[in-house]
Amino acid sequence: MISTPPAASSCQNVTLPVIPELFDPNFLDVLLPHSQRPRDDHVAPPEATTSTSEPTFKRSPTFVAFKNIRPRTQPQDVWKILDKAWKEDPSLTLKLIWNSRSLVGNKRLLNSTFWHAYGWLYEKHPRTAILSLPQLFEPVGRLEKSTRYPAHGYFKDLLNILGLATMNQLTSRNYLLSFLHPRYYSEDNIRADYRRRPKRALVTQNDAPDASPEELKRLNILAAREKMVDKVSSLHVNLSERLSDPKFRALYIAVARIFADKLLQDIDILYRRLPNAKGAERDALLHQISLAAKWAPSPGRTHDRHTNISTAIATLIHHARPLEPPSSIAKIEQGFSPMEAHILRSYYQRWILTPLREALCIPEPLMSANRWGEIDYKRVSFLSMRINAVHFYAHDQARFQDYILSSPKTRTRFNSNSTMLPHDFLNDSIASYNAINQPVHEFERPPRLEYWRIIAMQQSRVVESGWKTMVNRLRESGTLDNAIAICDVSGSMGTFHDAGGRRKDGYVHPIFTSISLSILLGQLAKPPFNNCFITFSESPQLVQFDPSESLQKLARDIVECDSSLITNFDAVFLKLLLPLALKHKVKPEDMIKRIVVLSDRPFDESRGIYTDYAIHGPLAFTPERMAELTKKGIPEWEAQYGVIEKAYKEAGYQVPEILYWNLSHYAAGVSTAVDRKGVAYMNGLSAGRMRMFMGVGGSQVVEEEKPVEKKKVDPIENMKATVGGKSFDGLVVVD
Repeated sequence: MISTPPAASSCQNVTLPVIPELFDPNFLDVLLPHSQRPRDDHVAPPEATTSTSEPTFKRSPTFVAFKNIRPRTQPQDVWKILDKAWKEDPSLTLKLIWNSRSLVGNKRLLNSTFWHAYGWLYEKHPRTAILSLPQLFEPVGRLEKSTRYPAHGYFKDLLNILGLATMNQLTSRNYLLSFLHPRYYSEDNIRADYRRRPKRALVTQNDAPDASPEELKRLNILAAREKMVDKVSSLHVNLSERLSDPKFRALYIAVARIFADKLLQDIDILYRRLPNAKGAERDALLHQISLAAKWAPSPGRTHDRHTNISTAIATLIHHARPLEPPSSIAKIEQGFSPMEAHILRSYYQRWILTPLREALCIPEPLMSANRWGEIDYKRVSFLSMRINAVHFYAHDQARFQDYILSSPKTRTRFNSNSTMLPHDFLNDSIASYNAINQPVHEFERPPRLEYWRIIAMQQSRVVESGWKTMVNRLRESGTLDNAIAICDVSGSMGTFHDAGGRRKDGYVHPIFTSISLSILLGQLAKPPFNNCFITFSESPQLVQFDPSESLQKLARDIVECDSSLITNFDAVFLKLLLPLALKHKVKPEDMIKRIVVLSDRPFDESRGIYTDYAIHGPLAFTPERMAELTKKGIPEWEAQYGVIEKAYKEAGYQVPEILYWNLSHYAAGVSTAVDRKGVAYMNGLSAGRMRMFMGVGGSQVVEEEKPVEKKKVDPIENMKATVGGKSFDGLVVVD
């Protein structure tokens, strides 16, 4: 006789209404029958160019989507942009939505933008949205010179999407979503760790003046439980109502079946194939186990409390019978009573999740169980190492310190996670520096203060090791050794001296991205351009730095360099790069091929030409003023570029292409330019995307076909190349 699981004492109603389509592989056709939607294939012709011969960005709706679906774009703008882009090219628009989430190539846009873009897709084209879910976590290609197979997202994205849909927030036009950002929706709107805030008593002495302290405590416990019962009851009622909607039910079933199928595959490896394997065969099988168990919903946790998705997954696994089920529920398929549902969920936790998580050597369960000595640091991802290094040092000091300091090879053995970007390393490096030199724990006693300094020093070593690992990996690829950065550190780029450079909402000042990428490109470039960057100023200078210095020291030196609101591209081409190449007799094949401009302003504004009257007022270059300047002989970009091109041709070199990287987080900062000779545009916070732009059609993911011949720089082609790789081939429009 099976015992009652402890979870049965929970006030959560873990039952589900009967879902007839749960076991039907064709559930999508049943719930959302395929119907051919009327499509408007007519695309408006390009708008007329301005007096500066500059086509406006409204010329291509998909290009607008490419430039604007990025951090901090407002939800209502995302919906409007996608409506227009879908009419022009549905397939390309779908890929652009996935590109806003993609981790391939070190990209990371973990913010509300993707959720709002996916919410638009779910609302307008639900079949496509649901059928595309596996493309969030499935491996999409092998990285160059690596055995890793990256994905656009990870399994938890499925639970976030389901949770948002359950709480009716997936199609919300609010920028911050309370399901994903609960701290922003607290009563006092304070983001500080809510676990450390004292809880307010539900029953005070004023409510029960005659109650003793013990009685008051008992009344508060009863009131808190009653409040929790009301909350979970409302959540269950909401879930039952949402499941009556065919579109939501299809999404719910899809997520449950995805997790169930993956867990069943992993259980087959763990229980049937792994026990008989040895040596290399065993290691190969362990690497075949997916991360589904790591991110699968644990019974009673956040996602499950809102969706009861653990019950649905456990029901599907129970139906497949991978193991002998508990006898009390062996003959039941659906319609479990509360006690039977708890037994089923306990079986799912005990025999499915726990052994798979142990096989994956996930550190978090070992940390929670205070089993620090069992953590295998070689299998801890860099992102986890970055977050938990302080805890590893505090609880397992000897082993962790030996791992970090034992040898140079070990120090660089961190698995540099694809979600770590250059500005993340710089943020952490500065935060560690501030903790060592300007400790925020000055109120602590001296021994405790020294403890925090030691932890910060250890954290600094972790960051520096991770940075070196990333640099070495990119250097091995050989795709970033012919680029140099123009680094904007002007006031509009943000504040440099705050700890880590992060605001409460996760916003990162563009200056951190500009500096970190400038250092990265400088360390990867070939002589004589290595360890150099160019200042963003009216009189640009070529500045050399010492690569042996720490990351934060390099950044603090760079931020003191000369800067202004505009730069002189003529001087960059003709007074800095070309003379240096001639002085060192650089071969044409070793010449700089790309100048990466890292700023937060549009291209023409960086040259001192303002075209937006709403922003710049009298400074704006109206059509009349542009005509006047033309008469006075002020050269346009094409004329300037012609002079540069002629000088380089006479010297035997190709003109380096300009990659103008707009680091602004706001859609309003997008350049209106589409076509500028020798200039490509992009936005975002990704070193991997820069690698792709070293040649149109290039990618960090290995393509099996022959390499694409390098083409002339074109912004539209760059956009298509961004989402044209094999990693996006699995995305198909079906409605």
